[in-house]
Amino acid sequence: MVSYVVLAAAALFESLALAVSIREFNKNYPRKAEVSLWQAIRESKDPSAFIVIVEDAAALVGLAIAFGGIVLTQMFDNALYDGVASILIGLLLIVVATLLVIETKSLLMGESASIAVRDSIKTLVKADQAVSDMGPPITLHLGPRDIMLAMNIEFCDHLSADEIETAVCRIEQSIRATHQDVKRIFIEAASLDGVD
Repeated sequence: MVSYVVLAAAALFESLALAVSIREFNKNYPRKAEVSLWQAIRESKDPSAFIVIVEDAAALVGLAIAFGGIVLTQMFDNALYDGVASILIGLLLIVVATLLVIETKSLLMGESASIAVRDSIKTLVKADQAVSDMGPPITLHLGPRDIMLAMNIEFCDHLSADEIETAVCRIEQSIRATHQDVKRIFIEAASLDGVD
């Protein structure tokens, strides 16, 4: 009986912690209705925001496994079920740890911005009348809300150095206005008349 009370209390506290962590995640990272929580977690660049959710969810699953192990042990008067439940909880911890390593490894090693952000940047740059072509934007997350951007832009051959400088400033302002997470922008400018 004591085991059930302890598991019920733990489940109550973990449920409350999970609800609070999901509410905070949704407040700090609002998402569209069609985007699931799991997809939002996978797209998040802030490990501190989603690790708590994953840990709380894993704790609830572990408590359910422990509950099942205790029930089966008492029903069949066989401690084997309790041992199997303990092994399953250990496997659960391994799976959760592996998922967290996969999700955070790319951030530690340098993850690029999403395809949607890169495509949006490319569209903004190509929309400028001074731009004739550009290479693919190179992005790198330096933090949850800190993206570095490097681009090679080819400007129209009739532009002067001052006009190119003005165009670069205009492009940077356009990108920063649309993507506030882009904090550092590096542009390599090339003129078409220098290209064979």
